[in-house]
Order: sequence, then C-alpha cells, then structure tokens
Amino acid sequence: MHPFPAHRTTTTRARRDIPSWLAAVIALLASASQPALAFNVYKVGGDAACPYGTIQDAVAAAAANPGVDYVWIANNKTYTNQRVVVANQDVIIEGGFASCESVDVDSTPTAIDGPNNDSAFIVAGNSNVQLGYLEISGGSGDFGYGGGVFFEGNGSLVIDHAWLHGNVADYGGGLAIVPTGSAVVQVHNSTLSLNHATNRGGAIYVGPNTTFFSDSHTYITHNDTGTGAAGSGGGIYVAGGATASVSSNLNNNVSDYGGGIAASLNDAPTRINLYTTDAGAAATLYANVATQNGGGLYLDASSQPVTLCAQDFAIDANSAQNGAAFMATGPLADVHLNDASFGDCAPGDAPVPPVACTTGPFCNEIADNVSQQSDATPTGGSTLVLGAFGSQSAGNLHAARFAARRNHAGALLYVNDENAPASGDHIASMSDCLIADNVNAYYDIWAHGGATGTLLTLQNCTLAHDGGTLAAAIRAEVDLVTIAGSIVDESVPVLDATGLGSLVAQYDLLGDGAGFSSGTGITVGRPTFVDAANADYHLQRTSPGVDYAPAGSGIDLDGHPRVVDLADVANVHGPMDLGAYEIPGAACGRDDTVYCNGFDPP
Repeated sequence: MHPFPAHRTTTTRARRDIPSWLAAVIALLASASQPALAFNVYKVGGDAACPYGTIQDAVAAAAANPGVDYVWIANNKTYTNQRVVVANQDVIIEGGFASCESVDVDSTPTAIDGPNNDSAFIVAGNSNVQLGYLEISGGSGDFGYGGGVFFEGNGSLVIDHAWLHGNVADYGGGLAIVPTGSAVVQVHNSTLSLNHATNRGGAIYVGPNTTFFSDSHTYITHNDTGTGAAGSGGGIYVAGGATASVSSNLNNNVSDYGGGIAASLNDAPTRINLYTTDAGAAATLYANVATQNGGGLYLDASSQPVTLCAQDFAIDANSAQNGAAFMATGPLADVHLNDASFGDCAPGDAPVPPVACTTGPFCNEIADNVSQQSDATPTGGSTLVLGAFGSQSAGNLHAARFAARRNHAGALLYVNDENAPASGDHIASMSDCLIADNVNAYYDIWAHGGATGTLLTLQNCTLAHDGGTLAAAIRAEVDLVTIAGSIVDESVPVLDATGLGSLVAQYDLLGDGAGFSSGTGITVGRPTFVDAANADYHLQRTSPGVDYAPAGSGIDLDGHPRVVDLADVANVHGPMDLGAYEIPGAACGRDDTVYCNGFDPP
C-alpha cells in the first residue's frame, strides 16, 4: 500500500494548510532570488552538488543562520542509523528530491532509518519545524518517547506527506509530544502504521500543554500498545492538559483500553475533538480493538474532566469486552455527538476548517461494533457505555443526528449512574437518532441511577427492528425518563420501568402502550417505513406519525429542516413527523420519498 494520497506523485509540490511562516519560506524557495542572510538551503545527498553528507550536519549548519532555513534531502543516498537533533531552530526538513540538482519530486519519500536505541528525530528547545516527504522507520524512542519523532521542546511541529512506520517506544511509538512549554503539532497527508508503544500511544502520544491536529488525509493504522491491562490508546493517547483535534481515519489499531483513542490517568482537563476536513471522509474510527474496554475510544474522567466533541464521524466495526464503540467512565466525562448547543468541534485555530460529511451511510453513524473477548466470544458488554463500574457515577451524554445500526452487544447504550450524588444532575440525551437492526442481549437502552437529577431523554428518535433476546426496548432505573416525538417499533415492551422515578411521554408512536396511559398524544401502532428490509427507516407519507406532533426546530438525521407541513397530509397534533426523519415534501422536488430522502441503503 502506498502511504501517500494519489496526488503525491505529481511533479509540483502542492502546499496547503501550513503556518504562515512556512508559507513564506516556500514562496522564497520558488523565487528566482533569495535575500541574503534571511533564508538558506542546505542540501544533503550523494552527488557532487550536495554540500552535506548527513542530515545532522546540514541541520547544524542551518542553526548558525538566523531565521528560517531549508534542509533539502536527496534520494540518491542511503540514510541509516539516523539520530537528527533540532534545537532552538526554525527549519523545514524535507525529502523526496531525486538529487541535489533537481527540484522535481521523486516518486518516493526519502527513507530515514532510525537508531535502535533512540529517536530518529528529536526536536528540542524553542523550535518551529516541518518534516515533509520522509519515510521514518526503525527508531526506538529517546528516554522511552517517540520512536520516530520526539518533540520535547516548545513551539510547533508540522509533519506533512510523511510515513512513520515500524517505530517503537514506551510512549508514542511513531510520534511523542512532551513539550517543556507549550506546543502546536499538526499532521497532514501522512500515514502512521505498524508502530508500537509498550505503554501508551501506539502511533501518537499527545502530552500535556499540547494542541494537536490531524487532517482527513492522514491514516493511523495497524498500530498497537503493550497488553496485559497496561496499554492504552492503540492509535492515539491524549494526556491531561492536552487538546487533540482529529479528522483522520484510525483503523485496525489495538490496545487494552481505547483501541483507537484513549485519555486516562489524567491530572488536568483533556479534550478530544473529532470532525472532518473532507466532505467525502468522515472522521473515522474503524475496526480498532480493545482487549479490555473502549474499542473505538476510552475516556477515563474519574478525577479530571474529559470532553469528547464529535461531529461528522463514523465509529464502525470496533470491538471490546465493553464499550465496543466507546466507553466514558467517571462523573466528569462530557460527551457531545453532533450537539449544536455545544458549538463547533473544530477550535477556532484549526489549520483546516471543518466541513460537513456527505449525508448518508458512513456519515454520523455508529455501526457494526461488537462486544466480545479477544477470541470473539460474545460478552454482555454494551456498544456505548457511560459510567460502567459500580464504584463510579456517569458523566453526561448529549448525542444528536446519528444512526446506530447492526451493533452486537448487551445494550446499544448502557448508563451506570448508581452512585451519582443527590444533586448529580447527570444526563443521557439522544435526539434525531436512528437505532435499528442491532442485536442486543438485554435492552436497546439500559440506564441505572436513582438519584435526583439523573435523566434519560429520547427526542425525535426511531427505534426499530432490533434483534437478539431483548426484554424491553428501554430499561430506565433513573429519576426521570422523557420520550418525545419518537417511534419505538420493537417486538417487545417499550419500557421496563423497574426503579423508574417518573415518566414524561409526549407525541410518540409506540408498538406497546403499557405504562404510557398518562402520556400526551400517544398512539399505539406500527409505522410504515419506506423500505425497512433494506434499512430505510424513513416514513411513507401514509404512515402513522407523519405530520403528527407540534412544530419543533432544528434539522433531522438527513440534515433537512425538522418541520415540513405536507399539504396533502392532515395534521394530528401539529406538522412535525415523528422519529429520526422528516419527509421533506416539495422542498426536495419529488413526492416519492425513496428518491428524496438523501439516503441510499448500505
């Protein structure tokens, strides 16, 4: 597999999404003349036009020149046992040149083989560095950090069009960021694969006081950490006091906790942002494995806040004993999935702005995750877990506009808030969501927590055709459950109210009405879906639940306006459709919902 996007082989260096100081350097490189004492090029290679025989010699020479410099690495030389130290410098180190005379991009990056007892690249002091068009392998970590690249100074690092593979360390097999001050680190158009950490961060360790970004053209794949209840973050580990903004594809990474991403044992607030910079590629956690908990993500907020903000994402085909898609433990966990009230997941200083992923399959979905042991034996664990352990209380979940399909678990969502304080006010809220075709052993949604303020809310959602051995669609042992504007079309009772404080039900279409006699606008019956056999759970125009509820606001799972009053359908209590989808009507230009629902069956 080629580590770079297809456009890598062109002969023009296309530069995007880089700091302004680097953009200025590149403009100078392309110009016919270079101002004296402001910018120098230091060429490394094996031909007569190369003044330097080693990368370290060129970097050292550049250190004597004020300002930003450029180290040019040619492919006509072999670079083995490399330990390159950059200290207190602003420098671009870039390979991929055929020779020291040609500016044409070679067909392959420059291969850098690291030492067997140290990092291949070390960035120290007050430095701003870009590494580009390099293949970095064979490094083993300076003081246990960063087999490929170890950032231990302060300033910034950009890794662009690089392949980091086969590196090992205790922390951050491919890349470790442990700044002495603060750091901004970006990874663009790169692949990190087959790296190993004995402890945390198989591919990347993001240390305290770091702001980290990775774009949608970066792949973090087949990395792992040590096993035996020690490893965490097979793809990325995020330490306390760090912010990691990830738009990348993390797939087939393995760890004990957090096969894809982990944040645990933190002594300061931590934030993880998932969003996409490419409309055709959602931020993806795919086929990651946790031998213990948190197949896609594992967040431990027992002592310090950990915030997950995800939008335009896909969390698919991950596995773990519990929390196959994600597990967030501790009372300080704060999880937001497409939560408009929380704001944009991309921070204001994001180098590449966020975009919405293309509506349809693989966008805003949680699908095909499996709760199982490493030998594929099914467990009673759940797909999404908030809380999890008896000695802990849960944090908050605000999830909107997502589809959960074909997951195999004990429950799709499990919330354990049994030990919440009386004033806990902990919330699990889901809106404009589809929960369908899952195979659950117990319930679709199972929430513990009897303390005042423990709340479970289901708003404008569709629950349908979930299999397994369900006892009920929802079991709620909490203070308050609200089910509003929703469709529950299961072959089992809607609600197991054992331990429930109170229930508010408004404008719902339910397959079973037991326990809902005091609700407002409740209809017991079955919806007519467009094509449930092929996973299309939009309502037909003639179905119960169309133009049924009082007008609301917002957008549905397809991104359409939430309320469309169909002229040919009489309102029951108002113009809003029940469940995850609003029939768009004339706004779509067609009357047949099969062609205007914005969704193609997988």
